[in-house]
Amino acid sequence: MTINDANLVCIDYETVELLPDGSTAASPDFWRPNFRVLSCAFSWYDDLEQIQTLYTVGEDDTGAIIRDLHARNVKIIVHNLGFEEGVTTCRYNLSLNWYADTMRLAQVYDGGGRDDQFDWIIDDSQILEPGDKPTYKRYPLSGLGLVKCARRILGDTEDHKAEAHGWIYANVPGVTKKAGEHLDKLPADILERYTVADVITTLRLYDFCTSQFGIWEYDWTFDHGLYISTTHWVVDAKIRGIAVERDSLRTYIGQVEKEVLDISQQFCDKFAAEIRIIERRRAAAFIFEPKTKRGRRNRYKKYLAKDAKVHKLLSFNTGSNKQLAELLVDIIGIVPKFFTDKGSPSFKSAMLGQWGDGGIMLKARRKRMLVLKQSTSLYHLSIDDGRWHLGLRVAATGTGRLAGGG
Repeated sequence: MTINDANLVCIDYETVELLPDGSTAASPDFWRPNFRVLSCAFSWYDDLEQIQTLYTVGEDDTGAIIRDLHARNVKIIVHNLGFEEGVTTCRYNLSLNWYADTMRLAQVYDGGGRDDQFDWIIDDSQILEPGDKPTYKRYPLSGLGLVKCARRILGDTEDHKAEAHGWIYANVPGVTKKAGEHLDKLPADILERYTVADVITTLRLYDFCTSQFGIWEYDWTFDHGLYISTTHWVVDAKIRGIAVERDSLRTYIGQVEKEVLDISQQFCDKFAAEIRIIERRRAAAFIFEPKTKRGRRNRYKKYLAKDAKVHKLLSFNTGSNKQLAELLVDIIGIVPKFFTDKGSPSFKSAMLGQWGDGGIMLKARRKRMLVLKQSTSLYHLSIDDGRWHLGLRVAATGTGRLAGGG
């Protein structure tokens, strides 16, 4: 049996962006014009119920298979429909017969697992020399990632991504985490094993979940119909994006920045005498920190010369909870009612009322800081084409809510 005879096929893309210098970078942003398919793996069951696989490299060879699957209306299985559908839409302008997403099946099966489920695994970010003993790290099993689902639901004891991630940590300079963002750096043979293992695991997960649902006499297809429909609209919206008036936004960011600075200045003016005490203490600690006279003399000279770095270091920082506690508790004498878990005075937004007029000013500053952060993020997110390509995860929370970041 070949893929041409299969009526149910699992697919998994690996993708990149083409950079101006001709190199590539792994990327999930299918809406970008420089986005490309690097490779794709396919898996299916043959007549003897054995898993068969096919691996293609490049957009042309992959596209030939995708177009055939589309023409024959083959049922398609994936793990993370939002990504695979987005890639297929943007690179091949096709809508396949999306049949099942094992991410959603796993969520329906056990809700994504419990927070107290974990395993101990070898830390794959370490570089071991001959004779070294590996260290282990606690690995949470809750979540909807493919490896976690395989370990939690299928009982797999090996991480099929470990070889690829280990190679990246050992061979790609500066990468100590998030190996999945550098898959394009893998040697061709390791990338093939990585991607093929993904579709094999996905097909096994599909088979297990649907078989279990059959035992439970649960019809999973009704929920899946709603899920696939919702995902389609989410993907379509992400590709289209939301237009951002960047010129107006840039002006607004400047206005909010001034508001934040004005509130900080008002706070410092109100408590100017008390803040001077703190700054003198900080200056004395800074100057006398070196053990030698020469070191102390050099610091004193920088202090008198109002060196920019020294001035910034010693100036009161309204964003520092430690300095705020020194001001409001130690100097002014306010007795706090609310504390952190570690016993420090609390400066959470909900607790700022305990600090009187100063707390009200801090609360106003924090609110405007949040607006500033969100506005700045939106400005940068829309830098490419003036649109915000918002992502949502449809298989997200245990209660069924969608979540950002998809």
